[in-house]
Amino acid sequence: MEKKIYFVSAGPGSPGLLTLRGREVLEKSDIVIYFKPYEKIFEKILKEKQLLEAFNYKFEELVEIIDKALNENKIVTFLVPGDIAIFSPYSVFLNYYKENIEIIPGVGTLNYFASKLSFILNSHKNVHKVVIISPKILKQRIGEFNLEKYADKNTTLVIYMNDIPIASLIEQLKKIYDENTMVHIGINLSMKNEKIFSFNLFSENINIPEIDEKLTIIIVTPFKEMPLKIKWWNKKVEEYKNKS
Repeated sequence: MEKKIYFVSAGPGSPGLLTLRGREVLEKSDIVIYFKPYEKIFEKILKEKQLLEAFNYKFEELVEIIDKALNENKIVTFLVPGDIAIFSPYSVFLNYYKENIEIIPGVGTLNYFASKLSFILNSHKNVHKVVIISPKILKQRIGEFNLEKYADKNTTLVIYMNDIPIASLIEQLKKIYDENTMVHIGINLSMKNEKIFSFNLFSENINIPEIDEKLTIIIVTPFKEMPLKIKWWNKKVEEYKNKS
């Protein structure tokens, strides 16, 4: 039997948004390594599995458990929080096991958030680019963070793993964007306690409750709503007819 370790992306964190392949792998797994609160959120799928809370074990301890399980032909799966293409706390295990892994991607948290807003992030004429950044990671890796290096008034900006207080971040954004700019903050996306706050950047009374900035996703759009592109659509129809 092939000794393989699975990494199943939970995406935003809702069992309903697991891919069919992700659910299939979780259901047949013997051991699932997870972060809180996934043992409760995915409780029905994880019944009768051996559950290991990831940060309860040092790297060497988890490797010993995994290797023993593989030698016993057991199926080991990491339940991955968030979007594995952007960030995963399990990257060390991806690198360590290399050829023996299979990654099952999931519904991206950013995709989910954009769908809740009914936005296509680069569709408006005001948008020239979409930039995804983490202030926390930039500070760790280059020692500083200057928002103006990454955004301008024609940028849709996506911020994850943010460690800047929201009030301070708003003041920085005001130096870059104009009066059409909207800020959207997603908290606990796709979970029971999901909250989404949307407001104009230059509103006088912005009331955001106390939140853990690191656990939010923030989307800054240089437009208030999606454009109605009727002329664009009809032009494409004519182009298609001419090619046929």
